[in-house]
Amino acid sequence: SSSLHSQPKMLHHSANGSPSREPSQDQQDPTPHESVIEELSKHPIVQNSSRRRRRRNRSEGKRLRVTVRNVDCGKPGREGFYDNWLASTRLLQNNSKVYSTDPRNEKRGNFHISFVPEGDKEFSWANRLITPTFFKVSIPLSYDNPLGRGLLFVLDDASEMESTKLWDDCDRKGYEAYVAKRGDLEISDPTVLLEAEEQADLYKKGTRAYSGLRVDGLCSIVAGYAIDTTVLQSPVAYFDMFEGKQNESSKSFTIDFPRSGKIIVMKMIDARKREGVSPSAPSTIDIRHIAFYE
Repeated sequence: SSSLHSQPKMLHHSANGSPSREPSQDQQDPTPHESVIEELSKHPIVQNSSRRRRRRNRSEGKRLRVTVRNVDCGKPGREGFYDNWLASTRLLQNNSKVYSTDPRNEKRGNFHISFVPEGDKEFSWANRLITPTFFKVSIPLSYDNPLGRGLLFVLDDASEMESTKLWDDCDRKGYEAYVAKRGDLEISDPTVLLEAEEQADLYKKGTRAYSGLRVDGLCSIVAGYAIDTTVLQSPVAYFDMFEGKQNESSKSFTIDFPRSGKIIVMKMIDARKREGVSPSAPSTIDIRHIAFYE
């Protein structure tokens, strides 16, 4: 049957005399479907929408590929898959699923979720630096306890996560006081605002200049004692889902003090209990989605 076999292609001679195949009809004429798509793409509404989408993508920047490293939102005493870690990975999926802290946890707030760069395989970790500049948080307003306020940290090592507890129950007033203090340090002691490696280099150079020491090992020891990482382990952003417009389920927040690190830690300070919820209802913190952008 002719439907099962391709028709022979006619040969014709090109301008230089060499034979070439005659272009097939399906290569010459677009299908009706392709014609419709092409016409639609030229429509002003479609073109304006495409331009808006391109502008939005440029303004949003590049989304960071991260995975959940650790959570402390589960039932105390449980580890691994049983400490709410697997459930927390749904936070990185922008869909209708909601992640809630375990109501059996004795804590009612100041929970932590840490994120690290994702490796080649799902849930694997990569040892590289990331530099978020802003982030998005989405919450389920219809739930009893949507996330209210929190802090963001960018750390160099997991051992630094303990320092985030110093910021338990921090509010907007406390964070603004910290921001003002950082402003004072820019004048009085700008060295402590530098990264640890930069501080070390400055202190080693100062030790050589003022003490006459020329042994790198001794200078490094002195510099090691002089480095101050307090500011580096302090929050880089504060957020409140209920500041401004009250009925927005998704908001973007700029990172006030961008820096590079290997771990992003979100401190979920508390929830905003929905009106009419019984006091005896389980206490959780409910959140739908988190995304970080360069």
